[in-house]
Amino acid sequence: MKEMFDEAEELYNKGDSANAFVLYTDCKNFFNKDGSGSGDSEIGFYNLIISMLSTIGNRCNSILEEQDIDIKISVAKQLSKTYTLTKTKYIKGLQCTKALWLDTYDKKEGIVTERKQVSFDAGKIFEARFKATFVGGLDLKIKLNKRISEYVPMTISLLQENEVVTIFEAGFIYEKTLVLIDVLQKQNDNITIFEVKNSKKLTNVILHDLSVQYYIVHAVLGDNLQSFNVVLNDGNDTFMIVDVTDVLKHNEEKVRENINDFNKIISDTQCPKIVIGEHCNYPYECEFQLFCKKSNKDEP
Repeated sequence: MKEMFDEAEELYNKGDSANAFVLYTDCKNFFNKDGSGSGDSEIGFYNLIISMLSTIGNRCNSILEEQDIDIKISVAKQLSKTYTLTKTKYIKGLQCTKALWLDTYDKKEGIVTERKQVSFDAGKIFEARFKATFVGGLDLKIKLNKRISEYVPMTISLLQENEVVTIFEAGFIYEKTLVLIDVLQKQNDNITIFEVKNSKKLTNVILHDLSVQYYIVHAVLGDNLQSFNVVLNDGNDTFMIVDVTDVLKHNEEKVRENINDFNKIISDTQCPKIVIGEHCNYPYECEFQLFCKKSNKDEP
């Protein structure tokens, strides 16, 4: 395994970040599979591997620009295995860092209420109706189902191979954060995004939701991202499209800070100590409320 690490380091020093990333990932997988890492030297070596993966992973955009299509897809597959945050986890973190931690390590303790499920289902129906207005859209969720690690490489492949394409659930990853986009339209080099929300108003929580998606997609696509739109319900179950690109641009620095903070929380082995309060029901009903009530009683 040491030989593999040395080869990865040599490739990285030569500027071949793509293949270096693949080999560093193999080194990481060796540790995980072998169960090594109990001694101080092994822990230090493992942390060095993780550090290199993070360094190269944050350069995802430049890596994907520099390599041919086969390497791009190979790198995207590796990157897809390294994400720690999603849009859903990000929103949970804004509401309660304890919920973010529990969703990562103890998800089975969560209980989704019937009211929350009904709201979720209504949103999915509204979203499906909007997607139906696009002829010939490629739905990655239908094609890949729960094989999440394949969403990003397939998205890259479709964008590279098609001048004109519409993708449902296009995947992007940056700074260890994965987002899936409701509708992506590509016309030559210009890309338009539509995110569907079954809401009559553009609320703050929706803006938080859109902001993390814009930040990730913009980091990967750069100037090819022409506009980022939200699709609202006008009150009559018809679609109201609002271009929020300029608004979201101003939120990028704050999103970057939040992602950094949330990744630190996830990397901590201790669950944050957060007392029950109003935040448990705003802006969403937290599915860990029963767990928190019970654990608070058990604490001395």
